[in-house]
Amino acid sequence: MLIRRCSVRALAIAILASALLGACASTPVGGDWQVVEGANFAIYTDGDLEEAQQLYRELEEFRAAMTWFTSLQKAKLGKVRLMVFKSGTDALPYLIDKETGAWANVTASGSLGVAKLGGQNKPIDRQTLKRDLVKLWLDDARVRSPNWYREGLAELVSAFQIEGNTIQIGGLPPIELSQYAALIADEKEGRQPGALLSEEPGRYVKEDRARVWLAVHYLMVANRERQDELAAYFRAWSKGTPSADAFVAAFGQAPADFYRLEVGRYGTRALAARQYSLEGKFPDPRVREANNEEIEKLVAEVDRAVQRLR
Repeated sequence: MLIRRCSVRALAIAILASALLGACASTPVGGDWQVVEGANFAIYTDGDLEEAQQLYRELEEFRAAMTWFTSLQKAKLGKVRLMVFKSGTDALPYLIDKETGAWANVTASGSLGVAKLGGQNKPIDRQTLKRDLVKLWLDDARVRSPNWYREGLAELVSAFQIEGNTIQIGGLPPIELSQYAALIADEKEGRQPGALLSEEPGRYVKEDRARVWLAVHYLMVANRERQDELAAYFRAWSKGTPSADAFVAAFGQAPADFYRLEVGRYGTRALAARQYSLEGKFPDPRVREANNEEIEKLVAEVDRAVQRLR
């Protein structure tokens, strides 16, 4: 789905629980906007309509795969509104993180040809968008879990490979796997795994996300039989038990030892993968023109969200 210039509620992590707001500063939004809309997404775009429809289909497939893998109830997930710009220059004032070119869960990317997916300009930052969507949907479903698990799950799910009706979960192309391995091994950046799994405070950088990605991959893809232990850990944590103590009680070892003895060794071997077949067809979205009043209202929402998130 392509959304016009700013994305709204659903992509913003701390924004409304059921809508995704794109980031728009107070700069006026001009041009002709169209909306590609269905039950789960509304994409506003001033760019190529066919590409917006392709993004819509991709996000529907991603939502179906994510809910299957996590067992989240689809009925609890709110509708996502996205704004995707044709011009990277127009999008620039509305970005939260200009390094990734996407804010919250919406990918309105700075100089990134957001409306020209696969074009010569930098395309939409799909993984950032999907990663933020996962966290947004966890909030929609009122799922409480430690931050390391949320970040790791979002990283894992955002990397799903979808080809036709088949979704591969956990497997990665060799070049991406080598990139993750390099990030995990870089001891100069980020925090050590034991600190992450103990929920020690700190901002997540890419090295941190790679480390918790591997931990969640190990627990959710390679060792599904550990679900009872994981559930026990969540229960203790949700009742206020410190994360490190809850971890020891559930898994029988400290977070640092668990990562070194189990997760770290797993990361040196070929990663497990699972496959899921999408069933049925997704209803075709409807396409309509967006009126000026609608876009102005959306931009105002986005502007408020941007100010809150920056």
